Amino acid sequence: MNQIERKDIESLVIKGAGQKFVGSDFRQLRKPGVYVFMLGGLPLYVGQGKMLLRRIGSNHHQALKAIELADEVLLYPCISESAAIELEIILIGKLKPKFNVNRGMYASVYPRAIDKMSSQKVSSCDKNF
Repeated sequence: MNQIERKDIESLVIKGAGQKFVGSDFRQLRKPGVYVFMLGGLPLYVGQGKMLLRRIGSNHHQALKAIELADEVLLYPCISESAAIELEIILIGKLKPKFNVNRGMYASVYPRAIDKMSSQKVSSCDKNF
């Protein structure tokens, strides 16, 4: 890219806001997954979607406040949609995020997640939980 093109691009984008992804990482974000909006190391909202990237970009009302406040977003691509739902339940149960109001919503549909929640140690939300 020559200097003229770079200058034109830089005048149109938010400085310092760009992200670079390896192709395989980006493709993983198009799969089912769980996201966690964080503020100061504390979870604000945990959610999941069939397509992780699409879901975090949508305007669903429960997450809007968390999106505005968050200083970090954690993304966890999962092996399937049911795995994403299960992980969401486990994280909501353990982390008790401020803006998740329907914390027990899937408990009757995914009882296995409740069993895992009581047996797993999830003390903080980082990539090694």
